[in-house]
Amino acid sequence: MPTGGLLATRIEKHDGNIAVKVTDTGVGITEEALGKIFEPYFSTKQAGFGLGLAVTKAIVQEHQGQIEVTSQPGRGTTFTVKLPAPDTM
Repeated sequence: MPTGGLLATRIEKHDGNIAVKVTDTGVGITEEALGKIFEPYFSTKQAGFGLGLAVTKAIVQEHQGQIEVTSQPGRGTTFTVKLPAPDTM
């Protein structure tokens, strides 16, 4: 969020999963970029390496989870990480 904005987190439990949602009111992600953001070496930033989201996705999948993203250019983005809930919860 280069010019500021709001950042919110939410944790939910349902269907045997824990979902962690991170939402911002930043610039959003274009539809074209949404299809590529989890690819290694893809970045929209001049100084970016494009590995952060690719590594994050691999870690989440290693834990039998999934990561999803929704975005509206000019309005913001939500990332949701779903992981199996521990039996003790």
